[in-house]
Amino acid sequence: MSSQPNGQAEMERVVTYLRFQRSFEQWQALADSRDVHQRHQLAESLLTQVPDRLAKGEVTMGEALLLSTALLTDLESDERLREQRLIEMRSKFEARAPQPDAEQAAREAERLTEFKRRQSAIVASWQAQPEGKRDQAALERDLESARRAVYGNAKR
Repeated sequence: MSSQPNGQAEMERVVTYLRFQRSFEQWQALADSRDVHQRHQLAESLLTQVPDRLAKGEVTMGEALLLSTALLTDLESDERLREQRLIEMRSKFEARAPQPDAEQAAREAERLTEFKRRQSAIVASWQAQPEGKRDQAALERDLESARRAVYGNAKR
């Protein structure tokens, strides 16, 4: 990370995120614990951190909602109150979620279009073969190769 322009800031972000992850694992480990106070304290702490994790792009909106739902299910036994808190969390998330700029959104749309074009050509070629000659493994390899060509090694 030292070779990056914001190496120190990136290091701090990663350390903070890893602490969040470790705390979440500790909370999960306390699921069957008799120390409800400690578990709830940890859950509240984690819940306050979720908006920051979302704002920094460390979790997606769906992941933030899933984390919050799990934490609130542990914290709040009253379903109505739990739902109310989840609605409040969603509002926080929507306000804090990173918004892609128009240029980034256009690049993503172009990538998706290119991937869909390649995918269609690969599937059409595979379907054009006689049924006995169709190789499912080869089709999957070709589709994965097209995905990597368009998106790189990142899983989509």
